[in-house]
This record gives sequence, structure tokens and C-alpha cells, in this order.
Amino acid sequence: MATFEKNMAFAAHNGPSEMNGPAACKQIKAINPQVATVYYLNSVIDWPFYSLHDKMVANPSWRLKNKQGDDLRVVGQYGFNFSITECREAWIADCVAATAGGCDGCFIDRSNDMTHLNNTKAGQMTAADAARFEQAHLDTLKELNTRLAALDKFAISNNEGRVSLGTTTMMIEDFAASGQCVETLLEAVAHNLTVQAHAGDLADEPPTAAGTRTVSPPSSNCAEGITNSLSAFLIAAGRYSYYHCATGWQSPAMWPATHDDWLTWRPEYDRPLGEPVGLAVKTGDVWTRSFKTGTHVAFDGVKGNGTIVWSDGAVQTGRPWNPPPTNPGCKWQTQ
Repeated sequence: MATFEKNMAFAAHNGPSEMNGPAACKQIKAINPQVATVYYLNSVIDWPFYSLHDKMVANPSWRLKNKQGDDLRVVGQYGFNFSITECREAWIADCVAATAGGCDGCFIDRSNDMTHLNNTKAGQMTAADAARFEQAHLDTLKELNTRLAALDKFAISNNEGRVSLGTTTMMIEDFAASGQCVETLLEAVAHNLTVQAHAGDLADEPPTAAGTRTVSPPSSNCAEGITNSLSAFLIAAGRYSYYHCATGWQSPAMWPATHDDWLTWRPEYDRPLGEPVGLAVKTGDVWTRSFKTGTHVAFDGVKGNGTIVWSDGAVQTGRPWNPPPTNPGCKWQTQ
């Protein structure tokens, strides 16, 4: 599966994402038709890399407004007001056009609960406007899922797993080695969702004795090891669950001369696994699970560390990092 980020080729002045995204999808398909190709679209932020942004500029009523009636900026950009029918239709059409242009689906960022825009901080929405926005946001996601399903296409809803919205595929953006993330993935799998588990926002292990790592993200939370988050994933994963560990959302131009989390293939990804013998079993704080190849996995949800005994006898054990209650990962999801 290949997803093309929002500013794909924009810096090279090659045109808007509506042109670059589908073109990249076609390039990948020409190499390997089996790869699912995905177009990026944010459901809240009007990024300027899109032709859709020109419509937002031309139609002030399409933009979210704050308590004073001014444009509400989300990370410095306009926000889509899906309670305006024309705005909603233009946004849905943007994704549908990308699938018609060569992509298999759309990655819909910020699909999860957006009620945080209604808060006591000066300059945000009124309570009534926030409630109207949240309902329109959910209605729009549901309508998009309905239209894509009719076209045999799909949306990947970032951090949104409510099947009542027609969600079939979700991304857990902040997957980490914690009991909370195991529980979150177990729930998604129980709902028969396809899941992308993205690890790397949080460090996989604590500092070494020499202090060479910190729990807050270093330059890469994956390059030095993925045992703990991979263990948590294997404990809960379903047939259509996928894992990758990467810090950030860009790759260096000097790859492969230098390591890159996205493009440097880890040896664990080629390990034989096979079907699980059954669901994970929890004893105290520790989950265990076995696979038909003879691979066995254990994960401590409180200490945050795991052990993988691969079918060839190789053993990987992560050091405990004791996930903090304030940020154990998997805190953005709506299910």
C-alpha cells in the first residue's frame, strides 16, 4: 500500500495535489498492479497544495468561523465548514475524482472527533457552531464512505473506527507499546476493520544507561528497535491489520545512503509468522499469543515491553519503558 502525502511534488512546482496524487498512483500501479494506492485528503484543514484551496479562497462562507465571525484557523489554515452543502460536495468530489484518476482510495486525515474546536479558549467556535460542525463533519465522512463503496473504492479514516459511519479501514496514528494500544487494536479488529497501526510517535524503549535515548521522541523512535511496539501489535492484530514504525512523515533525499524509517526495510517484516493459533491470552498484566510457524509473543501492558521468540529460535526482548498514563499512545481514536 502506498499513500502519497498532501504536498506530493508541490515543492517542485509540479502542480496541485489533485494532479500529482493520481499521477503517482498510476506510476506505482504500472510497476505493481497489486499495490493499493491512496490519495491524501484532510477533512478539516484546507491545505494550500490543492486546487480545492482556490475554491475556499473564492467562497468565504465555506470556511469555519470563530466566535467573532472571523475565519477560524486550524494550524494556520482555513477549516472546511461541511454544514455548507457546496463545501461538502466539493470536498467529496475531490476524493472521488482522485479515485477516478487512478488511486484506489483516499486517506482521510482528522477523521476523528473534532469537538475540541469547541473549548473555552478565546477565538474558538461557539458551542452551537461546534456542535453543528461536528455533526456535519461526521455526516460528510459517512457520505464519502457510501459513495466510495459504490465505486468499489475505500477511505482510510485516520483515528476513526466507528462502523456506523461506514468505516471499513482506519489508521491508528499514535500506536505505541502500551496496554491501551493493545486494547484499542483489539476493539478495532473485533469490529472487522482493516487497520494501519503507525508506531513511532513515542519511543519504543527508555534511555540506555549511557542516556543515549529519551522517552520524548529522538531523531527516530524506530531505528534502534521496534520490539516493544511490534509485540503489542502482534498480540492484537487481525487478518487485515498492518504495522509500520516510522517517525515523521517525510523521507530524506539521501536515502538509501542514510537510514529512513519509511523506506529502509526492517528484517522483522520478512519473518515468517503464519496464522495465529488463537486470540491472545492475558494473565495479570501480560498478554501472550502463538502463531502456527512456532513464533511466540509476550507483552506486558504496564511495563510496555515485549518478547518475540521467532520460529527459528531467534529472540527479541525490549526493555520496559513504563508508558506514562498521560500519554500511553492510542489516545486520539474514536471507536
